[in-house]
Amino acid sequence: TINRLLRTGEQLTPAVLSKIESAVATIQEVTDIEVQIEQEMSVETLVLLHAMDRLKDKEKINRFLAEGKVIVADRWFTSTLAYQSTQGFPLEKMLKLAELMEMPKPDIVIYLKISAETSMKRKFGEKGSLDKFEKDRPLLEKVVLTYDRLCSENVFGNWFLIDGNRSKEEISQEISKIVGIVSQKVPSQAI
Repeated sequence: TINRLLRTGEQLTPAVLSKIESAVATIQEVTDIEVQIEQEMSVETLVLLHAMDRLKDKEKINRFLAEGKVIVADRWFTSTLAYQSTQGFPLEKMLKLAELMEMPKPDIVIYLKISAETSMKRKFGEKGSLDKFEKDRPLLEKVVLTYDRLCSENVFGNWFLIDGNRSKEEISQEISKIVGIVSQKVPSQAI
């Protein structure tokens, strides 16, 4: 969806769409190792690792905003909010951490809602296997409920709910429509 949105980005001029890329491999490697070896880390450790992974992009985001660019981030801090609060870390503490660290807050969050079953099928189709989180159906079902709550309460951004079970073309059109409307209301800021 992001690639499709980037291809149609000319509609959002003068804004430039940029996808946030990971710059510090060691943080991601640690979380990947935890997933691969299925070793348990405390939820507090996971919160800090994921927060560090998101925080490393803060300077880049702020620079892009100062340049008047529009930022499209795939699964950024809201993903951390959903997964770690589902696993027992208090949402309020994560939001305080984000505030303390001056984590850039998105103007909009586009939530592509799918069921746990659909998520598992798609991930398996992409990779041919599932990691410990991707195959944990009860966890994924709870994560969907957490995302629903975050969306309904507009936590850490203004959320837009999209039925992710529809065709890629329909989803892409709806995302483009939302981004087009919002970009007219919020020029030269993060989307």
